Amino acid sequence: MNHSALYLVTDPAVKQTNPDQNVFMEFERLYYVTNPINRHVNLIGEKALRKPSDELNFIFGVPTVKDVAELVKHDSAFRQSIIEVYDEIDSEDEIKMDMIFRLVCLDELLGFLDGASKLFSYIGDVSERFITPYPKQILIQEGPYKWDDEGCCYKEVLPSTTID
Repeated sequence: MNHSALYLVTDPAVKQTNPDQNVFMEFERLYYVTNPINRHVNLIGEKALRKPSDELNFIFGVPTVKDVAELVKHDSAFRQSIIEVYDEIDSEDEIKMDMIFRLVCLDELLGFLDGASKLFSYIGDVSERFITPYPKQILIQEGPYKWDDEGCCYKEVLPSTTID
């Protein structure tokens, strides 16, 4: 897994006071994680994937990415499930870790946020602001996004330069 992406961006908050100033911002990659056997899915930030996590343990029954890689390598039922889910592959040799861990796309993120928002309003006080359960500055397939506390949503941040 890659480390966080560092971008030189024009931050909307900074732009209001100084339109010519760019800043460096770190964006955490947000991954779509899926278990092909039980079809459990979740969105997990890369920092949570670097150490043992309850989220991985819930999805896979093992706490680390390294343990999941061992499942892929040694568990024939797990490998067979991947082949069944991905019609385009014919053999176990074609299995890749990005079939289990990949950057989330915007539509998937919006679906998860919609579900989390509905749950938040169902169990909480609707007068409180919805707070994202994910990192505030994320990198997804479509690029970098930053959480907007006022609008309670992620907004695209336009990078000037990428520094990976």
